[in-house]
Amino acid sequence: MARQAEDSAPGSPPDDGGNTMALVLGVVDFSHDREGFVLSTDHLTRVQLPSRLSAEDIQRMRTDFELLATALRDYPTEMTSLLEAHFRKDTDTSRRLADEVGLSEESFKEQGGGIIWAVVGALVVCDVITGCLTSWAWGPPGEGV
Repeated sequence: MARQAEDSAPGSPPDDGGNTMALVLGVVDFSHDREGFVLSTDHLTRVQLPSRLSAEDIQRMRTDFELLATALRDYPTEMTSLLEAHFRKDTDTSRRLADEVGLSEESFKEQGGGIIWAVVGALVVCDVITGCLTSWAWGPPGEGV
């Protein structure tokens, strides 16, 4: 994840002088019944982006994407079930299936990755594409609604 500044406390984000952004990934309105009560929660994860990436960071990201591609290729039925279970908010099933096909942080780290790098790469690419789509929809400056 983001590198720690040498003088920062463990677990605190690095001091990048406010020059980086945090990306947010989440599932909202996750409802489930517990003892006759309907509970609704939001699962949000904020990722503070580092100001610089090393060649090692990029290699980890590449490894993560290769491991994900391998799981999609080698376990299409399980991956379909995993995704559909998660869309239904059945996290117990999706986590069990993820473990069965080797999609865990421990597994990724053992193979030279660390799934957070795939998450960061995917979120940044999605954010850039979304920005492109937004600017395309609005047109050149001065021509938007």
